[in-house]
Amino acid sequence: MNRKKAKYHDGYVGIYQRKKETLTRNTNVQSLNDLDFLIRLAYGETSRRQQDQEFADQNSFSLSLKIRTQRPRTEKGLHSGCFAVIGKTLYSVEYIDRNETEYYMYLEKIRELEE
Repeated sequence: MNRKKAKYHDGYVGIYQRKKETLTRNTNVQSLNDLDFLIRLAYGETSRRQQDQEFADQNSFSLSLKIRTQRPRTEKGLHSGCFAVIGKTLYSVEYIDRNETEYYMYLEKIRELEE
């Protein structure tokens, strides 16, 4: 039986990490200049279930957005603690639920980025 291919029609998410020289500093990320690019992935927004919200509450973060992406061939350092940028909005990747073909990322909104 063929499985339907997942569709990711909501746009692209850029995944970043804090620049190495600012890793030890407790500075807030203000623009993309503060971050190093890791990977760009097409994504689809998914509904936030009650159990997702409860999970976020138990882990002390606010679930702003839940997205799914195709699992990349190489993970390129992608982990919770990275940053996600959609449009000009900066999110913290709080949790990644992985399966064989997809990632489900739980994102917490941080701020709108400066130019």
